[in-house]
Amino acid sequence: MFADFNDATQRAITIRIPASNKNVALRGMKFLHGSIIALSPALDAMGLICLTNQSWIYSWKLMDLDIEHFARDGLFFQGSVFEGECHAVTCADNGRNGMTFRNDGPPNDTGIVSAIAIFGGQMRKNGNAGMETQSAILTRSRATSTSRRPISSRTRDRASMPSRAPRWPWAAASRTMASTASI
Repeated sequence: MFADFNDATQRAITIRIPASNKNVALRGMKFLHGSIIALSPALDAMGLICLTNQSWIYSWKLMDLDIEHFARDGLFFQGSVFEGECHAVTCADNGRNGMTFRNDGPPNDTGIVSAIAIFGGQMRKNGNAGMETQSAILTRSRATSTSRRPISSRTRDRASMPSRAPRWPWAAASRTMASTASI
């Protein structure tokens, strides 16, 4: 574990298993009850990184944490990070995302972020999205390309969303009747 709050190119807390380390399992890690607030230029609050599918960070828990004011992300999960839980974790006012989940690793050994349960908490006032998923896994149409294809789940305001169709067929008819009855 590395902790550095004063380097703008690093995360404040990094837990990393390098791709060269095989058959390493980090499990049972817990961060509970506290605040991680950037008063300096740290990149992300915490990064859990395992860039191989032959090692794992799993069965971890983050609970009752407030994470605020980081230059990029509140929490950053990359590679083989799975079966974790976030309980009442609030990520607010971060430069990019509250949480970023990224599938990544060397070719043919890519780690997958998966099976993360999130209970309660808030993602608010972040620069981009509350949560974003990204993938370094090439799609079939880009199998010969070296480009990465980010996949983003972003919230949109109501004005940019298409109007919803009525759930029941009779609902549209009753709207039409109501609008003609007021004429």
